[in-house]
Amino acid sequence: MLEEDPEVSLYRTDAIEICAGNMILFPTFLVWTTNDNSIRQVVSVRSSASPTVVSKVEAMAAAFNALDIPFEEITETEILSRADLDLLILTYNRGGKRYGREVVGEHVLELSRRIPPQEMTVRRFRAVLTQNSLPAGYLEAAIFHRLISVCGSRCLDGDTRLEVRHA
Repeated sequence: MLEEDPEVSLYRTDAIEICAGNMILFPTFLVWTTNDNSIRQVVSVRSSASPTVVSKVEAMAAAFNALDIPFEEITETEILSRADLDLLILTYNRGGKRYGREVVGEHVLELSRRIPPQEMTVRRFRAVLTQNSLPAGYLEAAIFHRLISVCGSRCLDGDTRLEVRHA
């Protein structure tokens, strides 16, 4: 269990609860929580966050992401994508407990490398992933992750903006 950072707690008054209390959106970042609201993972940091907040958030996220999660143990996905917040959550159950983490996957990134950055759009990347029969839940997550990492925020303008609530 990751300990709650005092600086993180300062944002609780501005929190917006999402997905039955399992995700909380703060002004500068989002955290994954357990039922007792203790912090499990900080999954995203907005560019407007201070360097101090960013460093602490990154340390917490790194600790959580060090966990190894076999793909076959994943039983459901929850994805929330916003134009101003790079957020990808994958939830899974193990031993009667529910866990979540940021979506990662080398096979997804490998597939996306076949598309030149100038041709990277939601529709184009969706088609490539669909043709390769990736599991449900990876599709929108991979699209959003790749658009952000390759093209930056410019890919989220106009028709290519991705707003996903459940895959």
